Amino acid sequence: MIFMGATLFSRAQFKADSTYSQETLMEDLAQLRKAIFDIHPNPYVYCSQNDVNKAWGNAEYAVKGGMTGSDFQRLVARTLRVFHDSHTSLSFQVAVGNYRANDGLALNFSVWTADKEIVITRDRLDILPKGTIIERFNGISVKKLHNEISSYSIYEGNSITGFKRISDALFPSFIGLETEVKEDNILIVRLPGEVRSQEIHYPGYNAKQQKKLLKSIDPKIYKLKVLEEEGIAVVKIGSFAYGSKGKYERFLKKSFKTIEKAGIEHVAIDLRNNTGGNSGRMERLLSYLNVEDVRVPDNLIARQSEASVERYDNTFSKWNRFLLRTFAKKNEDAVNYTYLADQPIGSLDTIYFNDPELAPKFQHTGSTYLFMNGLSGSASANFAGNFKKKQLGDILGETCLGPESGTWGNPVKYKLENTGVPVLIASIRFNNDRSFEYDPKPVAADIPVKATIESIASDIDLYLEELKTLVKNR
Repeated sequence: MIFMGATLFSRAQFKADSTYSQETLMEDLAQLRKAIFDIHPNPYVYCSQNDVNKAWGNAEYAVKGGMTGSDFQRLVARTLRVFHDSHTSLSFQVAVGNYRANDGLALNFSVWTADKEIVITRDRLDILPKGTIIERFNGISVKKLHNEISSYSIYEGNSITGFKRISDALFPSFIGLETEVKEDNILIVRLPGEVRSQEIHYPGYNAKQQKKLLKSIDPKIYKLKVLEEEGIAVVKIGSFAYGSKGKYERFLKKSFKTIEKAGIEHVAIDLRNNTGGNSGRMERLLSYLNVEDVRVPDNLIARQSEASVERYDNTFSKWNRFLLRTFAKKNEDAVNYTYLADQPIGSLDTIYFNDPELAPKFQHTGSTYLFMNGLSGSASANFAGNFKKKQLGDILGETCLGPESGTWGNPVKYKLENTGVPVLIASIRFNNDRSFEYDPKPVAADIPVKATIESIASDIDLYLEELKTLVKNR
């Protein structure tokens, strides 16, 4: 009975260097497959049964003779990609947390793949200028390391660009899972505008040091930029999960009030690098644009399992459900989510949303645009899908991390019984319409914008420059 005790809170502790037997790993693979089909609302949206059988067959073949915990974790991440579901994957947060808990060090810069090079876009330590090309890390090819780290990356549908951008985002923290990050590391780099490479020493930071550093840096998750002469405003939302709901609502109200008072005609919503968060916040942002009947999602498909019940109990207590049932009977969102949380284990149900989001006082009625890139995922991809579907304006940038039809959500945390490998499994499907047709193509930009080494180095915002040109020509 290998599935007994295979719960959300498996007691197994992940040990990267431990070697596990073939039999042990086969048990975990079987447990993982069963868990997915117990929890996920529909694993076959973007793949077939044959695809899944092949993926698991390849994984079972790979574990012959045994494997280390680290190699198996990478194998699990790669195997889960068969579902093309960004919410069913290795748990990045837990995987990195396990590594950092054992005094693992990480890097404090961000990278972007541009012109086939790995390029610095930001260094919190101000050692490496923007536009620096990294060639080697402690004697190892950075491109090789980047390729290895991409084993952990994710798709949503056929979002190939999103897959590449997630690989970029994972690089600074996941590099320690592939090679040793030391307190003093030797990088071979090419600084902006230079032809010859040079050696630079760069420190690795432990979790405590990094936490202290991040406290001193303003993340600027929400930001309004107004260019009065050009008649342009850019509303940047770096995350739909940051801070309190009140802080978010106040930012939107203040921003669109400022836009209205300044008489700004052209407003761009900037969702670059926004990997998602609360769908209600995304819906609220959409309501500030010149659009009627804002309902996101249109419907939800949810499967109830032991794991999803545990998730509801931890995030949406029975007491809160009682209060909502008693005092929020006319709130459609409250009624629907309470209904889902109370469903019996094993049920699969679809609920519909008919009440539109109320239009805010300072709704923008002029021209609208959307900035997005391969890291615009989950709620941001849903926003992009609705923006495209409702023809609200031009989309500038890259294809995002998701198709127009919708995405998954409410992932439950799960840990494999023998190895302790941490995964996430989606328990809900968010649909943007009632067609129940799932084209895997990601939402594409109307006007492609592609960063180059030169644009990164010069700190030029190509999106904003493209928008200025677009507005001027109109």
